[in-house]
Order: sequence, then structure tokens, then C-alpha cells
Amino acid sequence: MALQRDPTQLANPQGHGFGVATVQPDGTVRFTGTLGDGTATMQSGVVSKTGTWPFHALLYKNGGMLTGDLTFRTVAGVSDLDGTLDWIKPAFGGPTTTYPAGFTGRTRVIGARYDKTQAFPAGQVQVGEGGVGTVTDAVFTVDASGKITATPSTWTLKFVAASGLFSGSFPDPVTSKARKFGGAYLQIRRKGFGTFIGNPLPTPANGLSSGFVEIVP
Repeated sequence: MALQRDPTQLANPQGHGFGVATVQPDGTVRFTGTLGDGTATMQSGVVSKTGTWPFHALLYKNGGMLTGDLTFRTVAGVSDLDGTLDWIKPAFGGPTTTYPAGFTGRTRVIGARYDKTQAFPAGQVQVGEGGVGTVTDAVFTVDASGKITATPSTWTLKFVAASGLFSGSFPDPVTSKARKFGGAYLQIRRKGFGTFIGNPLPTPANGLSSGFVEIVP
């Protein structure tokens, strides 16, 4: 499941949120993931008979929220879940947190069934925004045992076959600092979406920025 960034709202988080939603036979659903500003979150709900998932999560010590309706439906080659969530963060935190001045925006959600028996394909991982300059990338190969090798070797990438989640790191081209990232791979789109915590925001906003990670075959 991916909670996509809005590239038209550059003052808001530019990472893709990601996570895993698990639906039980009785219709209960539980989401565990990370938002595009690096905030960890969980949400539980019940899917209606028409496939609607009322999503409402309180965030930032109950001062903010992520809310809206998601719908389980199959759009061939696109998604098995979609919808838009309103995302609100009040002024919260300080210079070591992301976007402490707060923001109001929306995030487009796409989700897909995951089959752990399918192999993770070789491809390219790209990162951008987060104060690291222009989009930078690396290519990676996957051998028969599932081992991933990235080029350049200063990048790392790991994939968890059981969940479809990935993680890794890349050298910040501005500071040379190794920046960690995480995300989720959507098989139906053959694409991965994720986020990383980036460099400080321009003053007077203070705080840290976030950037996006995308994996393509």
C-alpha cells in the first residue's frame, strides 16, 4: 500500500507513505506503516459490504489526523485499493522533527494484493526531493537466491519477500551522509514507493524535510 506524495505541494512532505494492510475473513482490516514525513502509524477498521474502508488515524499526539474513505476494488493493472485521505499536521515538534510548522494536504492511496511467491525483479531505485538536489539513482540486480546487488556499491537495498517491504540507504550527494529509506513494492504496478528523512528545511520553517523513493524494473 502506498500513500503518494503530492508534487504540486512542495511545502508538504515529499515522501511516499507506505505499509501493509491485512484484511481478515470477518472484514476487519489493520494497517501498519510509515507516512511520507516519517511518522509511524497504525489504523484498524472494518470493511463494509460494498468494499469501503473508513480510514481515520489520529496523529501527532492526537493533534493531527489522516482521514477519508478507501475502496477495495480491482482496476486492472493499476490497483486493488484506492482513495484519497486528508492529512493534517498542526505546528508540532522542533528542528529535529519533520515539518514542525505543520501542513494541510491530501494523499492519494493505492494498494495491491501481494503474492510472496513472486520474485522481486531487478531494476532501478530513484530518490529525490528531501534537500538532496536533483533525482539520483542506482541500478540493482537480483540473483537466483534473492541476493540484491546495487551499483554504485555505496547504495544498499534489501527486500522482505514475506511482506513486500524494502529498505536501504544511499549517500546524500549534498552532505555525503548515508540516508536510510524504506518503502513497499506494489506488484500490480511493478513499482515501489517509499520515503527518507532528508536535509533541514529552508529557514524560517526549520525542521527536517522528507524525500521520495521509487523503484522501477
